[in-house]
Amino acid sequence: MRFIFCSLLTIFFLFSSLLHAVNNDADHRAQYKNWFTVNTSEQNQVQTYQLIGSNIHPAALMEKLSLYSGIEIRYDKSIKEGLDFNMSDATLDELFRLVETRYSTLKAYTKNTQNEDVLTSLTVLPKGQFQSSELVLALDPVQEAVAHKQKATNENAKRVYVTRMETLEVKVRKNLEALAEKNIEQSAKRKEFKDQQAKEKAERRQQVIADLRVWQQKDPEIYRRKLAIVAWQYPGLEKELTNSAAINTEH
Repeated sequence: MRFIFCSLLTIFFLFSSLLHAVNNDADHRAQYKNWFTVNTSEQNQVQTYQLIGSNIHPAALMEKLSLYSGIEIRYDKSIKEGLDFNMSDATLDELFRLVETRYSTLKAYTKNTQNEDVLTSLTVLPKGQFQSSELVLALDPVQEAVAHKQKATNENAKRVYVTRMETLEVKVRKNLEALAEKNIEQSAKRKEFKDQQAKEKAERRQQVIADLRVWQQKDPEIYRRKLAIVAWQYPGLEKELTNSAAINTEH
């Protein structure tokens, strides 16, 4: 049974990008950016959560719960009715109780290295339903691995995640680790490229401003013509130059 599970998981990893590209629920999750906020107490490092929003797709909630609990969550594809939230300082237990009140759930436990039963899997189904042929994984495994590597979750979630990973075959685990590292490397390169672009744009802006200031004093007509040519590329440029000229006049 374990061999079948690991084989299926391996196939999932290999085609996860394709699956998520065609998964409409991923688009729903992407629509909501500011409805979920993590609050971390500096004294005891305990996380609570603020949820404020209307008509939030359940996929967005499942993804957050999986990320911050370390539990693998799958939900029935038919679960789509929007959720309304107005919660501050909510705990994970409160959020899971909310899920259990609204839906039917199936739980699975795994023994950790201390031989303790750890909740590692949760299946969420429409109320009164206890099986499904169309389950959606709430959180991309690579995204989850990246989050834990970058310490973007919490210690309890990391412990649950590690317990889950220990049940996988070494080959599968290494494959996931490699994909996560590649993701992190590519993200770093993209950030470096964007930062370089922003730096170069700022430098060009300063060069343009310096040139325009010369013509602003030397020949107002040429200044206005040159400003008209470049103003669309640099929002707020004319205002900045006007304010600068006014300050210089005062002095």
